[in-house]
Amino acid sequence: MCFERGAPRRFDQVIGADGLHSNVRRLVFGAEDQFTEPVSPYGARHLGEARALFLFRAGELKYHYRDVPRQKSVVREAFVGMHPEVDRWQAELDRTPVFYFDSVIQLRMDSWSRGRVTLVGDAGYRPGPAVGGSTSLAVIGA
Repeated sequence: MCFERGAPRRFDQVIGADGLHSNVRRLVFGAEDQFTEPVSPYGARHLGEARALFLFRAGELKYHYRDVPRQKSVVREAFVGMHPEVDRWQAELDRTPVFYFDSVIQLRMDSWSRGRVTLVGDAGYRPGPAVGGSTSLAVIGA
């Protein structure tokens, strides 16, 4: 297997614990979109600070999951001119230290392992967005 910054090497076992957009899963099982299913969001009252949650329905969006400026642009485009209060909230996008943008999906795979490669946690069986416990699920899965 060849990792991003290294020469090809052989390993006795590879554990993919690299999250929802798993590179290990992509290399071994194929493109992410064949394993994703949309799911519904839920509340997050347990947080100790105010958060704004912008949900919108769209077709396939073109953005890289690490391209935060593009993600913020997608949010702005989806809600532009909706209401002055929404515009005010969106003005905070450039000032917020906390920003998370992703599709609301669940992973469904026939198998979490292939040969000597195994996926754990969000890389293999993400139960849904921000449900908490992903690290615990990874440890239990391992």
